[in-house]
Amino acid sequence: MSSYASSTTQIYLTDAEGKIVLEQTVSQAVSDNSAPVLDMALVSGPKGYYTSFSESLVTVYSLDAHTGWYVVQVTQMPTFPMFLKQLSGSLPIIFVIVLIVAALFSWFLYRTVSRPILMLVECMRSLETLDFAPPDLDITRIDELGYLNRSYLLLLDELNRLFQSLVQEQNAKKNAELEALRAQINPHFLYNTLTAVRFLVDMQHNQSASEVLISLIKLLKINLDTKREMLTVEEELEYLRNYLLIQRHRYDNFEVYYDVDAQALPCLIPRLLIQPLVENSLFHGLKNGSLHGGIYISIQRKKTLLSVQVRDNGCGFPQNFDLFAPNPNSQRFSVSIGLNNVNERLRLRYGTEAMLHIENASGGGACISFEIPVEE
Repeated sequence: MSSYASSTTQIYLTDAEGKIVLEQTVSQAVSDNSAPVLDMALVSGPKGYYTSFSESLVTVYSLDAHTGWYVVQVTQMPTFPMFLKQLSGSLPIIFVIVLIVAALFSWFLYRTVSRPILMLVECMRSLETLDFAPPDLDITRIDELGYLNRSYLLLLDELNRLFQSLVQEQNAKKNAELEALRAQINPHFLYNTLTAVRFLVDMQHNQSASEVLISLIKLLKINLDTKREMLTVEEELEYLRNYLLIQRHRYDNFEVYYDVDAQALPCLIPRLLIQPLVENSLFHGLKNGSLHGGIYISIQRKKTLLSVQVRDNGCGFPQNFDLFAPNPNSQRFSVSIGLNNVNERLRLRYGTEAMLHIENASGGGACISFEIPVEE
């Protein structure tokens, strides 16, 4: 019988001196080993047990008080299976093999499940920055992840289409507003120019009136060129000089001083952007000012910014005057139209950072300035 399948038990009846009186039929293996076990057991007292690890034996004995004889049971413990002993020697190799298999399985799960999910999550996060670039997702898979990838790409295409449609709509709206603002400034300018012509005709200054009309035609030629939204600073200054030439026939008590950076001349600027600022100084700053007024125009290029400033030595703005909330009953309603027009055009094209900055100069007069990104 296999030692691993069951244990072998022997029962003895001995006298007080340890001689075997009765013995169950036993295998030779246990009988040969029983004598020393009994000798050691008998010196241990009237009853008890003894374990021999070297022989894999357990001895249990008991003394009968009436007869003085001992009943002894010797049991041979099951031996450890041989194949398990061999297996215990191979445990490090088995551990390494299991570790390698686990690593390969983890890598397989990462490649087929975790990594595609992480890529999809990263693509979704990119939408926070309005990045609609097609991601590199596997759409050939036939499982749930492949379905998610294909659905996400369809969603991305639809979002991109809607976003582009919204951008086009906003651009069209902004262009319409800019066109309306440009159309608003033209009648305003024409009104003041024709008023000057009427004044010259009334004064019988026909030659001067003719010069004014010629200059006006040159200005209108630029205004009617609707294909050009932007002019160079040099062209804008030429436009401004023609405008001031017209106004000199009406007002001759002012001088214009230019401080223009040569590097700023080729820069682009929305047309009719400086003229309303000069018009404000001319009609509302110097009108009630000194007998001889001055208008100072500064255009400087500051790295990535184009700085424009128009300053006069006139009466300045009244305290707490809200320039961008014009009151039709105010005597300065016309100036508010021109400056508010420029302010709105700057806001629509460049944002709130480019809006007009208005203040009264410390030495008297008004100062209006703005800064826009350099364009060439």
